[in-house]
Amino acid sequence: MSESRCTNFPYLDANEFARACESFLLILHKSHVTSKLIRSDGEIKGIEITLIRCLENKEVVLIKAHLVLSPVYSLPTLYFTATLSTAAGQDRPITLVEDVFKYVIVDPLQSASLQVSSVYGHAAISQGEHPLYNRLLSFYVHPCRTGEVMSVIDQDSKVTIETYMTIWGGLVGPVIGLAINGDSIINS
Repeated sequence: MSESRCTNFPYLDANEFARACESFLLILHKSHVTSKLIRSDGEIKGIEITLIRCLENKEVVLIKAHLVLSPVYSLPTLYFTATLSTAAGQDRPITLVEDVFKYVIVDPLQSASLQVSSVYGHAAISQGEHPLYNRLLSFYVHPCRTGEVMSVIDQDSKVTIETYMTIWGGLVGPVIGLAINGDSIINS
């Protein structure tokens, strides 16, 4: 597959998003991130990622993240749910924004991506129905400034459809602790 530019960068249409997801999935697998394509009616609708975070007090947070294309913004959007498993063996879904910042979101000062914290900040975490799984209440990183950030990054016009999601994932992924192995990017 030859690399190509997005027709309306930084925005993606459904076909460009599907191609970008296929390329990003390879990077995720090389980085040993549990992930798979989300398909509906034979079409790629996004990527599902599963992350497990072990906390110091023997609690475990299971994060289910979905990278989907926003139909309003035509930009990738990170949706996620999380479940806290206590040391006593009790599971409870994380439903409060305060708990998201306590258990899920990587501290922006310790994050490898300070751009995310300065652009998104705490107010950009929203909660609403998942666009692919109606009735599933999810948190998401609002995509309203994604286009602006991607445009700043791509001042030399080098972002292709195939590299788009890897760059986007490097910006937004640290919010939930998603780390992409640099060697996987270089060797792809």
